[in-house]
Amino acid sequence: MGSREQVESIMEPMDNLDTSVPSSTLNPPWSGGATAGFGVLILVVFFITQFVASVAAVAFGGIDPSSNLGDLTAIAIIASAVICTGLILSTLTGRYSVKTYLALQPVLLKTVGGWLFATIVFVLLGDRYIEWMERAAVPDFMIEVYTSAQLMPVLWFSMIIAAPVFEEVLFRGFLYEGFRHSRLGVSGAILIPTLIWTLLHASQYDVYYLSLIVLIGVLLGIARHRTGSLYVPLAMHVGNNLIATIQTMWALGNG
Repeated sequence: MGSREQVESIMEPMDNLDTSVPSSTLNPPWSGGATAGFGVLILVVFFITQFVASVAAVAFGGIDPSSNLGDLTAIAIIASAVICTGLILSTLTGRYSVKTYLALQPVLLKTVGGWLFATIVFVLLGDRYIEWMERAAVPDFMIEVYTSAQLMPVLWFSMIIAAPVFEEVLFRGFLYEGFRHSRLGVSGAILIPTLIWTLLHASQYDVYYLSLIVLIGVLLGIARHRTGSLYVPLAMHVGNNLIATIQTMWALGNG
């Protein structure tokens, strides 16, 4: 049996295990309240940008929203991702080191590979869960988006690159860093952004798929915490969305 000290080390709270680099070289991190407030502002801008981009695409691009949901979705995602990511970066620039605040730290390829493997395992287990619950292998939302898209490369870019970059910069980047230094600690910095991120997808998926989004959100947060780098959850998010895209295309090709 191990010593009492070894047992206590194993049971050490998550908040005491943070391996992240210091949050800023110029100023202390945003408070929890300021972080939450700015996060709400970003989400408001996100929805407004999606609405404006969608209206513009219909009015000036000739896109029919009733038959071309895929292209409309892609345009809305890319526009909101660019605007909101830019807003976060510009707000931090000058007062903070963006690279440090958002944990844009280099990481070993084997570390990234290990977490990508964990992502693949999660996806496989999630597929078995969906099958066990007798749900469709691919959500109806994804089927509708991909079957109606005319600009397929644009849709791929929006789903595999644009959405993960914005979401990781906000949820595992900005929100994580602010909440981590508040009373919420690391646990709250992982869980609260995960719940908000899940709600962001609530109109697209049913409760079964949303439960998987909660779980992978926690996994992404743990990866951010353990590695001290935003690049790791970003790679995992890109990998997850790439797999989902491949699964959707496979389902459509064999439907």
